[in-house]
Amino acid sequence: MKYIIDDKYMLRGWKNLPYVLINADNNQYRELNSLEFQTLSFCNGDTQDIFVLEAHEKLAKEFLKLKIIKYSNGINIKDHQKYFFYDCEKINQVHWSITRNCNYNCRHCYVCASEKKYKDTSTKECIEIVKQISECGITNISLTGGEAFVRPDFWQIVDSITENKIKISRIYTNGFLVNKNLIDNLKLRNIKPEFSISFDGIGAHDWLRGIKGAEKIAINAFKLLNQNGYRTFSEMCLYKDNIKNISETVNLLTNLGVSGLKINIATMVGSWVKNYKNHNINIREAYNAFLEYIPEFFRLNSPLNLQMAGFFVCFKNSKEFSIPAVKPIENQKLNNLSICEHARQILYLSSSGQVLPCVSLDFCETKMKKTFINKKNSLKKILNNSHYLDLKNLKISEIFKKNKKCATCKYVLLCGGGCRANASIAGNSFFGNDPQMCVFFKENYFEKIKACLE
Repeated sequence: MKYIIDDKYMLRGWKNLPYVLINADNNQYRELNSLEFQTLSFCNGDTQDIFVLEAHEKLAKEFLKLKIIKYSNGINIKDHQKYFFYDCEKINQVHWSITRNCNYNCRHCYVCASEKKYKDTSTKECIEIVKQISECGITNISLTGGEAFVRPDFWQIVDSITENKIKISRIYTNGFLVNKNLIDNLKLRNIKPEFSISFDGIGAHDWLRGIKGAEKIAINAFKLLNQNGYRTFSEMCLYKDNIKNISETVNLLTNLGVSGLKINIATMVGSWVKNYKNHNINIREAYNAFLEYIPEFFRLNSPLNLQMAGFFVCFKNSKEFSIPAVKPIENQKLNNLSICEHARQILYLSSSGQVLPCVSLDFCETKMKKTFINKKNSLKKILNNSHYLDLKNLKISEIFKKNKKCATCKYVLLCGGGCRANASIAGNSFFGNDPQMCVFFKENYFEKIKACLE
């Protein structure tokens, strides 16, 4: 019996992951061992009737049950499904800030974007970047800013992305330019990204965003997108005037049909640290506000996906939760564990073409070397040998070699040194300690979360 890989799957390989099965519909991937790869390689519709080994046949039956393969009925797989090897390390997604410019005047802006006109990469440079992303086998991009929609060539960039068979998974926006024209352009191109719209709480959003009517604009944007079948999320920046608004904000977003909310804490960088220190909250205040809200969230049967910093994560309608801050680590695995799994999967690309492990590091005053995509330095080169790659692949054990305070801490196998961006923003250097995690573990918030649920 001849088999064929189902239409939505592709076989790919990279230097760090030689055999991978990718689901083109959702960009999820499955690492394959050599036997699994051999089995799927045979499933091309025209190879042979009998597998080489019994183990191949056994695996084929399992793949058939999982609907990864199907009976060929005389059809061969398409060219894009065949195995292709990319001569670089694998990255799942590029999170791309296509501009630092913005039409809002956010008081907590990392870069004070409304205060001056920033020079972004040109249209031609953006199209070349998209081509290089495709050549590295990356099939997923999320777009952010600044405000992504203020770029006059926004749709040219979008068309370049889709022409290169790359999926736009999510667009981050303040909602001001979410209108019928946007919906029409999306439908014209037959693309359906998710949208994340900033919303900082009832009665607090206008002030933080520096625009009168910003709250109403965001609410109308949520309504329009949900009415047209686009999935929506939100991000809330916590500060002094909205710290008591978590409950009513979650209720409002739930009623608007928003799928999830991520709550961050205003970061002491950019405009915020220059002008609005008196509106800041410390990490203990934020943690205590989270503790106060968690029981209510469960009483409401987890009405949406919720992430509160690294403190708490729970999915809609679930009674199970996780605490990202807690990373149970085995001593013997310290040399093999990377400092950040998120950075291993997602590459952040700034509007000037700088490549970084995460967006937060774009605004840290660090002494680390900078890596840019330019005429002399392609993305493929960067994903083969660069300072960015060294940071992305940095092991926890390397942090501890330069940070004896963390290495000798009794919570070391739960914390793993914390977040490098948090450490840098706090002025402790890239290899320093993360003060947020120090408070979390040394003041027993892990136990407090369990106690508040009891």
